[in-house]
Amino acid sequence: ALLVGALGAARDDARAEVARALVAAGRAADPLAGEGGDALRDPEVVAALVDPGLAHADDAKEVCLDALLESVPPALLAPHGPTLLASLAASPDPTVALVVAKAKPEGGLAALEAVVRADPDLGGAREVALARAALGDGAAEGALLAAFARAHEACAGGAGDADALRALVRDLGRVATPACLRALGHAVRSPVVVDAAVGKRSLRLDVLAALRRTYPAEPALFAQRIVDDAGYEAAERFVERALGVTFTAPRPPFLTEHGRPR
Repeated sequence: ALLVGALGAARDDARAEVARALVAAGRAADPLAGEGGDALRDPEVVAALVDPGLAHADDAKEVCLDALLESVPPALLAPHGPTLLASLAASPDPTVALVVAKAKPEGGLAALEAVVRADPDLGGAREVALARAALGDGAAEGALLAAFARAHEACAGGAGDADALRALVRDLGRVATPACLRALGHAVRSPVVVDAAVGKRSLRLDVLAALRRTYPAEPALFAQRIVDDAGYEAAERFVERALGVTFTAPRPPFLTEHGRPR
């Protein structure tokens, strides 16, 4: 409670420090923190991250936006949809558009388009395209799903752009419509292996990270749980239950990173 009050009172660099402390405390207080989770589920903290967290265009705002995107379940963010839309209108910001996309407020697409008409430069941002897809623009959502399907097929055949595919996985997690979440659910059994800075890496790790943006408190999606094939099996069982996904292809051989099991 002290940090919540301090966020509203602090100014300049001190505000960023308070925001970081508030996010850290909120994550540490979550019951799943000791199991590797970084969910932030305290309604009072979530409310403070929205307002006064987003009240000024400063480093504190960036800290709050990152926490809202990565750690807050959509159901806890949804009640703040009107405040998020007001923040976007008052200070157009592509990252705020992504948070609006996560909250999915009623009338969000129309409100977003009104902001873009007032600030045309904003309309060209990738984040705004994703927000449109999340808020009900069927053409934008369909284009994203099609791009992901093509990129995944190409990479599975050994001829695709792995970095582009990983970016599309992240985008699906940001849009998080039912269709996008189901696409990610199916990809929990993806056979794609990408060349990353650390060596070979299973695309499934990127898929689980994308799903965690919607389900930050689901232990089956925690990276720390993927220590053997049972970890991937648990993630598959979760998406089967939560998303109605069914698998037909066999599970790929176990891999996390570095080209070898951990």
